[in-house]
Amino acid sequence: MKEEGNLSQKEIDNLLKKESIPFMFTLAKRLTSKNQVKEALKIFEWIESQNDSFKYTHKNKLQHQKAILLSHDTIKDWDGAIDILRSLYHASHYHLEEPEILTLLASNHKRKALDSAKSRDEVDMNLLTSALCLYEDSYNLKPDNKKYYDAINLAYLYNIVDAIEMEHADKSEIEMLYQNLLKVWNINTSNWWEVCSNAEFLMLLGQVDLAIEKIDEFLTTSQDTVINPFPLFRQLRLYIRFTDDEGAKRFLGELMKRWNI
Repeated sequence: MKEEGNLSQKEIDNLLKKESIPFMFTLAKRLTSKNQVKEALKIFEWIESQNDSFKYTHKNKLQHQKAILLSHDTIKDWDGAIDILRSLYHASHYHLEEPEILTLLASNHKRKALDSAKSRDEVDMNLLTSALCLYEDSYNLKPDNKKYYDAINLAYLYNIVDAIEMEHADKSEIEMLYQNLLKVWNINTSNWWEVCSNAEFLMLLGQVDLAIEKIDEFLTTSQDTVINPFPLFRQLRLYIRFTDDEGAKRFLGELMKRWNI
């Protein structure tokens, strides 16, 4: 299997003619990790079209991967992803095996509610409320060392809902969430996503300087050269659009300086 660089569509088409379905399933997951989204989606749809038992024995896994791709920024098919994820959640109960299903479903509800809204008045609050409930369910299902991802998304949504409904943020809810999280979360300071989530919590609680300090400590000491800050930038920009949070603006500005943007 080609390890370096992206596979062309012609190379993928040639592989479809000669390789096994399990091989192509593994390849599609690798393409997903390399952000070859359309190519990966084509492979998963090809697998679903084949008269082979694999698509039945691995149906949930196939649907899971397909939902990830439909949720990608280059596709943004929120409704398509939500339809698949709701089936995996309600009909298959696949979330008990893979709690990420709830996180993905929550994320699609959140992004559908916020992505196209130009102002607070245009936000679909039913979708946003659904996202909150799903993140809470996912938070409760996840093992302790994985709860931080759902927790930080809850924290952002608490402030966004407060900004829309009350025009100010009640930090006590986020403070309680953060303190409860710290009781079970031993932050891995060599993991970018954990350091990043901790810094985001600090920023949301008004401790912007400390949040920046945590990021700088990681950038100074980490051996990890593959750091992708752009999901964080996207999250911050979306949050700022609906809250106009000055601390978040400063945090984002400082982070962009670190990446020379």
